[in-house]
Amino acid sequence: MLALTKPDPLASESVDTEGLLSDETELNGHVQRVAQSEYFAHSETLKRLLLYLWEHRNEEISEYAVATEALARRADFDPKTDASVRVQIGRLRQKLRDYYEAEKSGRGYMLHIPVGTHVLTILKVASGEYAAAGPPSVPFWSRALPQRLLFITWFLLLILSSWLL
Repeated sequence: MLALTKPDPLASESVDTEGLLSDETELNGHVQRVAQSEYFAHSETLKRLLLYLWEHRNEEISEYAVATEALARRADFDPKTDASVRVQIGRLRQKLRDYYEAEKSGRGYMLHIPVGTHVLTILKVASGEYAAAGPPSVPFWSRALPQRLLFITWFLLLILSSWLL
């Protein structure tokens, strides 16, 4: 696997698909090309997941919804005990990376799923610059913000209690 470097923040920007009807057709075509590519030819599950995330890109979808609607899990699916959605999202993320590394021409767009989420994002990139830039990385502090706030709160309470005693 090719190591990806950190992207130049000026090289790619998020694309807002709201109200962009001319781009919408182009974006749909791009998603269909990716889904019909050889990278997804032998993986119906990942293809179905990609298309599901694309169809629901403007909605807040839960891990449960992804599992039951896209991955055909049973209604008693529990995301706390079953990591299958996270595993499949990780595999899809890797397939997309492989596709763009080999394709080298995203025709101006790149599909990306930030680490720690199951949200499909569309990035506008200069044609052929995916391999050089790679997908944007999500800073650790933004993924771990609730845990970090809990730790800081605990730490401050500890200091305050020792100071009061």
